[in-house]
Amino acid sequence: MRTMCYTVILENDLSLKTLDDVKKLIASIPRRKLKDLRYYDLYQPGDSCLGLYFIESPDKKSLYIGKATSRTVCERLGAHFDCRVAAILNSLPKKIFQIENGQMTPTDEDLHNIIEGLRDWTIAVLFVKANNVAYTQKLISKIESMLIFDLQPCNGGNCINGANRKNPISTTTPIGQLIPIP
Repeated sequence: MRTMCYTVILENDLSLKTLDDVKKLIASIPRRKLKDLRYYDLYQPGDSCLGLYFIESPDKKSLYIGKATSRTVCERLGAHFDCRVAAILNSLPKKIFQIENGQMTPTDEDLHNIIEGLRDWTIAVLFVKANNVAYTQKLISKIESMLIFDLQPCNGGNCINGANRKNPISTTTPIGQLIPIP
């Protein structure tokens, strides 16, 4: 039997968690190497396809945090493996190229090589089962932003995608209190 690389949480339960709680929850999700991932490993019916995904390098020095709010996790994840420079949703390989090569513009071949190197990276997914899809989308976006900020290298973390926030964030306030219900 295959170990699943995801956890499903109800929107209401997630809104009651603090950022520290969410980080513990994420740490408890089993990881799977991308090269071993199958489509059905991440398939979830209905609106529980919304959520956050975490792709981490084998040495745990690089972490990419992504969200799926308007597209499913499977669709969003698949878009990262488009090796065309013109593709707009493949931010993970483009970010890795930028880190490794500065501000140079990658070629399609460069992105193909980066994607080939991602095979040994691991993934974990936090699916969020929505009662109110609009609220769940805001909740997921807020958590992604908070995690990216909190886990950036300048904050002692390893997150390779950036956040524009300059103000500190509360890691002990329930996240739902930070987002008005639509």
